[in-house]
Amino acid sequence: MTTEQPAPNNPFISRTQVETHLREALMDRGVANLGSLPPQENTGSPSPLEHRLVKAAILPEPEILDILSAFTGLPRLNLAESPIDTAVVDIVPPALVASSNIMPLRFDEESVVMAIDHVPDVADEDRLRLLLERNVQFELGEQAEIHECIVHYYGMGLRSFLGMSTASATNPQKATDSSQRTDIQAFIQEVIQEAINASATDIHVEPYEGELCIRFRIDGSLYPMHLPPGIETYNRQIVSGLKVLAQLDMAERRQPQDGRFQGVYGDQRFDFRVSVLPSRHGEALNLRILNRAATF
Repeated sequence: MTTEQPAPNNPFISRTQVETHLREALMDRGVANLGSLPPQENTGSPSPLEHRLVKAAILPEPEILDILSAFTGLPRLNLAESPIDTAVVDIVPPALVASSNIMPLRFDEESVVMAIDHVPDVADEDRLRLLLERNVQFELGEQAEIHECIVHYYGMGLRSFLGMSTASATNPQKATDSSQRTDIQAFIQEVIQEAINASATDIHVEPYEGELCIRFRIDGSLYPMHLPPGIETYNRQIVSGLKVLAQLDMAERRQPQDGRFQGVYGDQRFDFRVSVLPSRHGEALNLRILNRAATF
């Protein structure tokens, strides 16, 4: 039997109470063996049990969120049916969104409502309240839906971009430093993963004056992707990172080049064909995505 439920919207529910209730709810559903849970990731903070349950496919995420909503009193959110006040994006900084994996939904003079994919603790609420100078209310949403909203409103590859821009602000000469190269490669990998998730066949990287345009070809049509403001600063580094993957001549910028590389995303292996063309504002690049498992 599960433990007594706390009062709805009780702000003092601890992570221990949440995880105890989740484990008991799983036992009530006949899921007694949690041995297949993935180990905690070494990211500096423990991964919530609800995330690990979803990753191990022990219980569907909507069902987990329903359990947590009933236990904590936090509203259950369907982002596909919830309008987002675009003005709220201006008051919640991108760094806060990326670090907490939250999506602001709406606000007034006194409070901000956030979508979150796990039950927040008191420290989460206090930190956000101090930074935003407003009370914070939470609604529970699915990880993929929150991620899609962050990409749509704040830009694709936000977390990696913030790593790049932080390094540049700290040391403007750090463009060749290994830590920023790591952030550039992380941004590239996020773009590729987003393209695969969208079933894109091509990624077009096109530099313009004061702008970087990344477009996905999906079902024969090109769709521009929303990118974080300021990403155009890293036009050359992003193209160079892709040229490194394809083992192309880094010094050559006036002649077309072709290359290829391979990668595993999820449980599938992909081939990537890279074409680089000189353009007025730098090098333009096309990345063709070929799924080895695809049949024609």
